[in-house]
Amino acid sequence: MGEAAKKLNRVLIVEDNQFMKTFYEKALKDLPVEFLYAGDGEDAVRLTLTERPAMILMDINIPKMDGVSATQQIRKSAGCETLPVIAVSARSQDAYTRSAGFSEFIPKPVHVNALRDAVKRHLKLA
Repeated sequence: MGEAAKKLNRVLIVEDNQFMKTFYEKALKDLPVEFLYAGDGEDAVRLTLTERPAMILMDINIPKMDGVSATQQIRKSAGCETLPVIAVSARSQDAYTRSAGFSEFIPKPVHVNALRDAVKRHLKLA
């Protein structure tokens, strides 16, 4: 797959835990994606607006701005209203995650197949 096609499948991983970053890389390594990283909510918003990823995997409990607030801010930005943003959290899925505008919720500990299926579904990969 060419470099131009890969850019269409950039995935922003918003996570402050190095183990989880490595987990995502290993779980998704054979999919046509490249990774961008943000360690906090403020960087997540900035990178979303400057780099325009194809989807976001958003931890909820992150520094500076939590994942809910970051997602709400992203959703208010032009062109980001339908961007797939998947909440990934050890917290239970409840009203606050649904009302924040997440496309989907994946509980931690993350099951590899659930993660892969969600990424493939939202990126429309076969």
